[in-house]
Amino acid sequence: MKLSLKDIALAIDGEIIGDSSLEIHGVASFEDAGPGEITFASDSKFLKRLHSSRAGAVVVPPDLDFPYIGANTKREECNLSSHNDQQHENYQQKNHQQESSQHKKNQQEYYQNEDTYGGNGESENHNDSASIVYPAIVKAENPKRQFFRIVAMFHPPLKPSESIASGVVIGKDFVAGKQLTLESRVTVCDGVTLGHRVHIMSGAYIGDNVVMGDDVVIKPNVTIMGNTKIGSRVVIHPGTVIGSDGFGFTPDLERGHEKIPHAGYVEIGDDVEIGACNTIDRGTFGKTLISKGVKTDNLVHIAHNVTIGENSLIVAQVGIAGSTTIGNRVIIAGKAGISGHLKIGDGAIVGPGAGVLGDVKPGEIVSGIPEMPHKIWLKVAKILPRLPELRKKILAIEKKLSILER
Repeated sequence: MKLSLKDIALAIDGEIIGDSSLEIHGVASFEDAGPGEITFASDSKFLKRLHSSRAGAVVVPPDLDFPYIGANTKREECNLSSHNDQQHENYQQKNHQQESSQHKKNQQEYYQNEDTYGGNGESENHNDSASIVYPAIVKAENPKRQFFRIVAMFHPPLKPSESIASGVVIGKDFVAGKQLTLESRVTVCDGVTLGHRVHIMSGAYIGDNVVMGDDVVIKPNVTIMGNTKIGSRVVIHPGTVIGSDGFGFTPDLERGHEKIPHAGYVEIGDDVEIGACNTIDRGTFGKTLISKGVKTDNLVHIAHNVTIGENSLIVAQVGIAGSTTIGNRVIIAGKAGISGHLKIGDGAIVGPGAGVLGDVKPGEIVSGIPEMPHKIWLKVAKILPRLPELRKKILAIEKKLSILER
């Protein structure tokens, strides 16, 4: 696939500085992008290195100002979304001569200014700064998000053909919408209801009375136990188990640990994405709720009767114990553990590896074991490696004090 830079800028409502007719044939990371490829730069780490990029074009923030071809010329704003093609061509012709005359001057000023995006007074890996070929620039709001829109343009998702493979097992009272795709070795039990454009991949198991909305993708070897309710536009990655029994037992001196029956279910809202090898337990009674917009990474465990609020992010290897309520827009970083029957307020952030034993207030940032305000944890973490040394000093001081007291 090849797209002109102008077409790409139109798609992301961007402003071009450079050749709008440039053909782009692919996307790549900042370090790997070469001629004919587009990348993005959204922070100073990469913005200061624009002059060294081999990319054909770079998506940058709209407020970026830096010495560039034509940067010192008086340039009218050219937002491609509000200009027709002829207006844009006129704009390019009008500014071409001005930009060319400023090119060498701006490059020399760039490398002579030590304060400009990491410049050190001399060209990096270039004996003649005038020989540098800058990438074309596309200014756009939220470059990272817009870049991945461009990635989707070059790598659109494959649309499965409507089909039910041979060997698929379908129970009684099955109801399905249009454009259903069931791949090989899928098992669909009794009373299942599926919406339109549902795609269930090989080896998946769908239990009794499961309900799914539209545009759901169930990837290989996913297990969805009975009575689970799944909204629309949900993606569940390979190996995940949804609706298994919670870890509930009552101790008995004679019989040992006696299992508690789990009669609840799991409910997953719209636009949720569940990572690979997650385990989400059904409620003991009632439901375990994953609200709309939630995204979980791989290897996450969510216990019985947990509630995850809207648009929360849960990173890999997080464990959340039973009956805990996570608010909206919460971020739980990797390997954090959340104890049971707690409340994590809206907008809170739990740091990586944290052990949360108490409630967390809305908007609070906590880290460490047990959890504490993140700023305090940073101080604690600096002290920990010094504890052996501090212990020796304290013991020495105690010894001196005991001598003085005699």
